[in-house]
Amino acid sequence: MVGVSIVPARRKDLPEFIEFSWSIYANDPLWIPPLRESLVQEISGLSAVSCRWHIQPFLYKSNGVVRGRIAALINPKLVDHNGIPIGQLGYFESVDDPDVAEALVDAGTEWLREQGVRDVLAPCNGGAHRLYRLLVRGFEKTPFLFEPRNPPYYPRLLEHCRFEPRGRWFSYDLTLQEMRGILERLRSILAKRPPRGKIVPLPPDRKQETSARVHAILDECWSGHISYAPMELDEMTEMFSGLLSIMGPYDLTMFVQDHRDVGFGFMYPDYAAQVRALAGNTARWGEWLGKSRATRLILSTSALVPKARKSSTAVAQIAGPLDRRIQEGFQEFVVALVIEGWLSRLAKPTREYVLYGRSLG
Repeated sequence: MVGVSIVPARRKDLPEFIEFSWSIYANDPLWIPPLRESLVQEISGLSAVSCRWHIQPFLYKSNGVVRGRIAALINPKLVDHNGIPIGQLGYFESVDDPDVAEALVDAGTEWLREQGVRDVLAPCNGGAHRLYRLLVRGFEKTPFLFEPRNPPYYPRLLEHCRFEPRGRWFSYDLTLQEMRGILERLRSILAKRPPRGKIVPLPPDRKQETSARVHAILDECWSGHISYAPMELDEMTEMFSGLLSIMGPYDLTMFVQDHRDVGFGFMYPDYAAQVRALAGNTARWGEWLGKSRATRLILSTSALVPKARKSSTAVAQIAGPLDRRIQEGFQEFVVALVIEGWLSRLAKPTREYVLYGRSLG
C-alpha cells in the first residue's frame, strides 16, 4: 500500500512509540497512563529489568502517521521445556484495523523467528511480573492500579492474527458486606485447621531488605506459572520499588514455618485516580501520600512454596492483613488477577483476562 511502512523503531523514534498510547486512549477517561520515564528506560534496555532482554520495537506508519506499535522481545530466562526462549510481543497498541495489527504481528514474529524462537506469547512485556494479558470482560468497571487495560477490540485483532488463548484469569469486585462474609468463612477454616507457622509483616520502607527476602523464595513459589521468568535481585528491587512506596505496614507479609520463609502475600491501596492524575509524570509518583486516602483495597498475591500449598497457610495470609484493612475503613475490594478457584464458589467474577499464544512452527 502506498504510504504505508513498518519501521523498526530506533532510539530517536521512542517519543512517537510511547506517545501513541495517548491517541489510542484519548476517549477513555478511565485509562491510567503509563509513566513515561519508566517506559523509556524499559524499551531502551536501560532498566535493571530490560537490560537483559533482546528487544526490537516496530512502528506502523501510514503517510507518516503512526497507526500501531509493537515490540518483539526475548527474555533469555523465559524458556520452554527444551530450554528454547519463548518469544513475546509486547507494548502492543493499534487502531481498530486488522491489516495494521497483522502487519505489526508479522514484523514482530519474523524478527523472533530469526532469533530461533518457536513459540510466542502476547501481549507480554517481559514476563509474568510485568504487564501482560488482555482485558476481555469488565471494561465498564473502574480500573484498579496495575490492572491490564486495553480497547475492547484488541482480543479480536490478536485472534485475527492466529493467536489463541493460553491462560485465563479473573478479578472479583466485592463490597464491604461481601468481603466481611468471606472473611468470616476464612476465619472458620482457620479455626478448624490452624496453620503451622506465623505471619510476619515485611516493612515496605526497607526496600532492599524486603525485596531480598521475597526474592529468596520467588522462583520456588512461581516456577511453572505461565510466562514466569526468574529475576535477579536488582530486577526485583527495581520492579517492586514503586509498589512498596504506597503500601501500608501490614500489606506485605511473609509466612514463616520452622524458621523458614515459605510464602508471601501482598495487597495494596488502590491509588488509581491519583496515578491517573499524574498523566505519565514519573517524578510525581507518591506525591498524594498523606494528602488523600484510598477507599478500595486490591488483594493481589498469595504465593507459597509447594510443600505449604496443601495447608491453610494461604487462608492465613489473606485473613489477618485483610481484617486489619477492613478495620481501617476500606469500603471496596478487588481480588485481582486470579485463576478461578475457591473464590468462584463464593462470588461471581466481574473482570476477565486472557494471555494469547501462537506457534511459529
